Amino acid sequence: ICDNPDAEPLVWSDAVCLSGEVMLNKPIVLTSGEWLFPSAFWDGRLYGFPGQQDVFGESTVGGSAVLKSADRGKTISRIGGAIVRSFDEHMLLEKQDGTVHMYVRTTYGIGESVSYDRGKTWTTAFDSKLGGPCSRFHIRRLRSGSVLLINHVNFTGRNNLTALLSDDDGATWKWSLLLDGRNDVSYPDVTEDGDGNIYVIYDRERGCFKKSMAEALKDAREILLCKFTEDDIKAARGKYKT
Repeated sequence: ICDNPDAEPLVWSDAVCLSGEVMLNKPIVLTSGEWLFPSAFWDGRLYGFPGQQDVFGESTVGGSAVLKSADRGKTISRIGGAIVRSFDEHMLLEKQDGTVHMYVRTTYGIGESVSYDRGKTWTTAFDSKLGGPCSRFHIRRLRSGSVLLINHVNFTGRNNLTALLSDDDGATWKWSLLLDGRNDVSYPDVTEDGDGNIYVIYDRERGCFKKSMAEALKDAREILLCKFTEDDIKAARGKYKT
């Protein structure tokens, strides 16, 4: 923790372990003020490596877990989770009706589970119908209240990375903007600044799973950045219909 982020030089506290799971997507802040962290137990029986140790003393049965802090990160506890499976990489979204929706990478696209008690219990997983080639995606609420989804659309593998915009809490996706139509583009992450500019980073041709370094070096191995606004998405010609 950096108590004074404007100091020069910056002074940081000692590191503290939040959990023993895999956490690669952003936490969210609920309207109640609570922080929810998506955190995955990668079960060794499914992925071929030893199971993880749970710092909260629970068994690692695998699944898309949720951690909560009600005191701005001073204490964090595991409160629940869903069994959806694949590589998890799940994200959380609080809907306007107060429900919290979990979206999870699956072999069939994106799985979904719903919590009616702010993350403690979750429904049986179902297909969100958002599609996808079993790859990481990104979903978040923007400052305007609209919901942004970065996903692969009309894809043949990991191509056609697209920004989708919904003004009805994700019920429909009225607007879309193709970010990159090339092959092997994946793993988007997003942030938004105070002026409404949306920044998306993603990779292209990572060069992984190759048999030699020479083969890997033939790939682009790029980290790319897109910058656009909601108006840019709405002005795009392409429409993605649910």
